[in-house]
Amino acid sequence: VEFIMHLVCYFDGACWPNPNGHAASGALILRDGETVYAGAKYIGCRNTSNNVAEYHGLIQVLEKLIELQPESMTIFGDADLVIKQMKGEWKVRVPKGNEKPKYYIPYYWTSCFLCLYRWACCFNYWG
Repeated sequence: VEFIMHLVCYFDGACWPNPNGHAASGALILRDGETVYAGAKYIGCRNTSNNVAEYHGLIQVLEKLIELQPESMTIFGDADLVIKQMKGEWKVRVPKGNEKPKYYIPYYWTSCFLCLYRWACCFNYWG
């Protein structure tokens, strides 16, 4: 009998007050109900938002998945913006010229996440 390493991953982030408050993120990875990784990170209190914190949680998961090299995975999060951008359902907005939106997820972040997400998609598993 061959066993497949399947990991179940969760990420989350929060900022209070939102935006520009103190922000933190967290990630949890389980295998057969046992904790493989649990981590939390304080992000800071400048240029922060709930979405920025959520992205930080996702990157914690994806970085750990690169290290663990699982055969399959399911990733759960509750941030519409992050999940829909990663799935390609919503576009990643890039500011034009001198335009600087009040709050946005910097394009270089989303490009890094998209690369890592595409790596994760090689396993065809996103919950």
